[in-house]
Formats: sequence, C-alpha cells, structure tokens
Amino acid sequence: MEEGDLVYINYIGKIKESGEIFDTNIEEVAKKANIYNEKLSYKPLPVLIGAKFVFKKIEDTLKEMKVGEKKEIELNKEEAYGERREDLVRQFSTKDFLNQGINPIAGQEVTINGIRGRILSVSGGRVIVDFNHPLAGKNLVFEIEVVSKAKNDKEKILGIIEIFSNSKDLDVEIENESIKIKDKKKILDFTRKNSISETILKFFKNIKKVQFIDEYERES
Repeated sequence: MEEGDLVYINYIGKIKESGEIFDTNIEEVAKKANIYNEKLSYKPLPVLIGAKFVFKKIEDTLKEMKVGEKKEIELNKEEAYGERREDLVRQFSTKDFLNQGINPIAGQEVTINGIRGRILSVSGGRVIVDFNHPLAGKNLVFEIEVVSKAKNDKEKILGIIEIFSNSKDLDVEIENESIKIKDKKKILDFTRKNSISETILKFFKNIKKVQFIDEYERES
C-alpha cells in the first residue's frame, strides 16, 4: 500500500495488560466481548492511507500490508492516547449542571465547553469530571486485517465519503477536472461536505472542483 490508497479493514482493539476488547467492527466479536451496540453498523472500516485519520503506527503498518493479510500492532501509551493528566480532572458545582437541565450522575458522559468528559463522582454539591480519554495511560494492541482496496477513483471517492458519513449511498460522477456528488437522501451536512471536499482536493491532484448536488423529486 502507499499514500493515497483507500483500503477497508477489520480490526479488534484490546488493552494490552488485561486483554480486554474495547472496540471492534466485527459483529460477532463485539457480541462475545459484551460491547455490541445495535446503533452501530458493523462493516469493514475505510482508511485513507496518508490522511492521518488513524494512529500513525497503524497507518505505517498498513503501508507494508497486502489485501488479505493480517497483523497485530502494539501501541504504547505515547503512541496511542498518551498519559493520563491530573489537570484534566476538574471540579464543578452541581448547580452548574442543574442550571443546564442536567442531573449529574457518576459515570455519565457530558460535554462542557465543547470538550467531552465523564463524571467520576457527585458529592456535597461538587461534581468531579474527567476529561482524559478513557484509554489514556493504556498500552493497546490492534489486530488488523486488510479486507479490500479501492480499485479506481470512483471507489476511492465513495470510500472518502463513507469515512465522513458512514454511507456510500450517493452518486458520484467524474468529469475531467470536476467531481459531482449527488446527495439524493440529504445525508451530508455542510461540515461533512467541507471535509469531503478538502480530502478529495488533497489526494486527487488532477481535480480542481468538487460539486454537491441536492436532488428533489415530486412525490407521486
């Protein structure tokens, strides 16, 4: 594999010390590990080599792999989510939450000033929130399998769209230096369109324009 290739992978993420599975895109593995979420779609994950959407060590390993190949990759805490930081564990008043209509409960995930955290405790009018990533301070192991690779530009563009929207249910037309993306089901919002456009223009040097077309049809 090389930069600009788009591949689909299956993965299993484990905490090295305990062997606990914390994430996977394989349905049967998720069910066996008791982390299955019916709201998620279990299917091969698109990865654009060079886009830095996954950990660097995983991306570097994918460059050395072929379709059908499997590898196990160990990431120390510095290569993953870093060390736990005590300055990211902060104290708030219970009133701060109640004024926003939130009844704080230990274990609850919250977003404060755009940063996600988890409530550690609620006691004596004080709420302790941990803004560290849940896997901070952990050494991780990933089992990776390269399932397939995009064979042409259209497949690669559909893969890029899927990275940002979790869907490939769009029509793509490539005409000379322009790409038209028809979004019949109104899947993409402005932020996703912007991210998709930036990624396409970065990895397709021959493309100068990306257009998004919303189609409306009369109901019969």
